[in-house]
Amino acid sequence: MRSMLEKVADLQPLGERLWLARRRKGLSQGDLSKLAHCDLSLISRIERGVKPSLSVEVLCRLALALNTSPNDLLGWEQVDEDAPPAQPTTRPRTRQAAPVMGVCADVP
Repeated sequence: MRSMLEKVADLQPLGERLWLARRRKGLSQGDLSKLAHCDLSLISRIERGVKPSLSVEVLCRLALALNTSPNDLLGWEQVDEDAPPAQPTTRPRTRQAAPVMGVCADVP
């Protein structure tokens, strides 16, 4: 089981990205708390990296209030929707299929 310090460290980059996104929008923590319908102290704790966990619901409300995505706040890679889908890798076929014996043509 991971210790509390490891969990806090995981949310520190989220707090930094939240702080940057909020500052870019010119919002105070109070403004963001009203827009996201969450407590001002929660935003403060997230930004300082001392909030040990965060619900998906709160993350989504914060992202919506900042006009961004939860993935951006988490620092996850964005998928380019215009890019063609990745093609699966193909391996050369090394075996031959076995011949089928005893197939009756007159069986429905």
